[in-house]
Amino acid sequence: MIRLTEPTLEPFFDRPGVRWGRDGRLHVYLLPELSALDAAAHRINAVMPTQAARYRHLTVAQFPWYVDDLDPNAWQGLQVAIEQATLDIAPISVRLLPPVVVDTGVVVPCDVPGWADLTTFLSQLRLHGHAGVPVPTALPHVSLAYAVRPTSRRRIEQLIENVARSWEPVVVTASSLDLVAVNQRPETGAFTWADRRAFPLGG
Repeated sequence: MIRLTEPTLEPFFDRPGVRWGRDGRLHVYLLPELSALDAAAHRINAVMPTQAARYRHLTVAQFPWYVDDLDPNAWQGLQVAIEQATLDIAPISVRLLPPVVVDTGVVVPCDVPGWADLTTFLSQLRLHGHAGVPVPTALPHVSLAYAVRPTSRRRIEQLIENVARSWEPVVVTASSLDLVAVNQRPETGAFTWADRRAFPLGG
C-alpha cells in the first residue's frame, strides 16, 4: 500500500554540510534598504520564522575563512583587495522580484546588473597562508525565511501566491560592499552578524 504524504519544506540547516559549527565566517554582502519586504515577511511569519529585518541581505560570496583565523596581514590584505575593487564599481541597483518557494524556505529573486562581474572578482580572491577559495552566489536573492522544521509546502505556496499576485517590483540601491563575519542560528532559522566593514562603491 502506497501512503501519500503532504509535500514539506526541508529544514535548511539539516542539509549535509550546511552547518559550520562556529561563528564568524566571512562573507561579502549587499545590504540595501529592504523594508519593502516587511509586509511579505509579516505574512510568512504566521507560518514559519522569517529572517529579522536588520539581517536581510544578498550574499555575493561566502569565504572559506573565519575572522578569528586571520592574522593581521591577511585581514589587511583582504580588506585592501575589496576596497581597491570597489573604486571602479558604481552603486548597484537591485530589483526585487516576487517571492518564491524553494525546497528549504522562501526567497526573493533579484535582478542585479553586473552581478556576474562582481562575483567573478570575489571568486578569484586568495589569502596567502590560508587554504580554500570563495564560493560566489550564482543567482542573486534575498532569503526571507529558512525552514527550521518540516513545514507544509502547500500552505506556504498558497500564501506566496497571494503575496505575488499583488507584488509591485521595487528597485533599491546598494551603495557599498560589506565584509561581514556571519553567525548561524539554526534554532531560529537565521544568519546574524556583529562585525561588519562597509566599502563604499565608487570610492
